[in-house]
Amino acid sequence: MGKYKYEKLTALILIEFAILLFLSVYIHHKKINVLGTSVSVNPLQKEDLIFSDEELEYFYEPQPNNIITEKPTWLGDDYNYITSINSDALNERFDYFPEKPQDVFRIVTLGDSFTYGQYVSTKENYPEKLEDLLNKELTCSNSKKFEVINLGVGGYDIEYSVHRFKTRGQKYNPDLVLWWLKNDDFEHINEIMLPMRDFYYKEMEKTGELEESYKKGDYYPFWTKVLEEFSKQYKEKQLLDLQASRIQSLDTYYKGPLIFLAVSSSMREEHKLVLRDFTNERKNTYFYESLPGYSKMGKSLSDGHPNAEGYTLISNEVFKILTENHLLPCN
Repeated sequence: MGKYKYEKLTALILIEFAILLFLSVYIHHKKINVLGTSVSVNPLQKEDLIFSDEELEYFYEPQPNNIITEKPTWLGDDYNYITSINSDALNERFDYFPEKPQDVFRIVTLGDSFTYGQYVSTKENYPEKLEDLLNKELTCSNSKKFEVINLGVGGYDIEYSVHRFKTRGQKYNPDLVLWWLKNDDFEHINEIMLPMRDFYYKEMEKTGELEESYKKGDYYPFWTKVLEEFSKQYKEKQLLDLQASRIQSLDTYYKGPLIFLAVSSSMREEHKLVLRDFTNERKNTYFYESLPGYSKMGKSLSDGHPNAEGYTLISNEVFKILTENHLLPCN
């Protein structure tokens, strides 16, 4: 792929990520027009997030013990969802004991908003549906119960997902980790890009350039500047090598079975190669590219995230992967 084509594709992917991140976690209350509807671009308010990590300056998590009721008008007048954040800052219906019972097979899921379950109620995200499906359909000799613990958070990059496992996940002593990765997870670095975003946002707001861009229908002009600056710092191979090393860093905290999940039709070959190389080098590591395509499955919201039916399709596919490949201690 030529340099120009790569940088153009990178920009498109990063803009897609930027929109998601801005809609998911940015704090401002500016009303703008998105998809033809005036909405507030802050589904998660400041009080719904915590920023208290000493290692990563911009690392964020959902506020523990929080019930969030949302009704985003851009998804329709009747659309609403309820997010339940448990005592460990996880998008979960239940709390889980760090000490795993002997008869429990425990799965931890990593990822961004597609794992978290952005814009659907907690009970409808794929880890919750998978947990219900496993407990309903399987009879296992060594396990009486399955627990699927969701560590996904909207806007996370690879580094943040690993850090989330370190701080929240490893204490649960999982028997298996599922990690859903997409192009944008490889194409951004939060600790570099988020401070850039804040800087350019404030500068453009101060000069009035931001308001002018809104009037023209450009709601993320500051991200154009972020992308330009970021592309000067990180070229293709450098970025891929860095992301590969961050995936490998999960080994510091977890040595057990690991499954990478992806939508094959939507993932770049360069990113697949990183996962294939790691899979070939690491014991009990697998890469499955069979998740339903975002457009082909026809069960997504207007911004591309799965709706409740879409997450059912995804959980069914993950269930199929686990059972047909004998990755569970079950009959």
